[in-house]
Amino acid sequence: MLPVQPAETTRALVTRFSSALGSTISLSAIPTLVLKAVGVFDPTMRELAEMTYQWKKPYVVDDTKFRQAFGFGATPWEHAVAETLSWARATWGGPSARAA
Repeated sequence: MLPVQPAETTRALVTRFSSALGSTISLSAIPTLVLKAVGVFDPTMRELAEMTYQWKKPYVVDDTKFRQAFGFGATPWEHAVAETLSWARATWGGPSARAA
């Protein structure tokens, strides 16, 4: 496996992005049954419904072998969030991209 950060909930990761953006990101859940129903018409939703098991129980990836073989690990969360937001702003625009 490639290097990964320690497992966090989706809510914890969204909180990291909320903090970096300085605004609140709201979350809501879509029941698996609804995803399956929509999946009858939309293949992406069908696949998403199939993957919901990853959100119902802890899904942990061990990158020990990678770290031992290559001598480095995952990008720290703070850096990953900052880089992702920088890329998103450059790609789709945002407060800092519009001001320039």
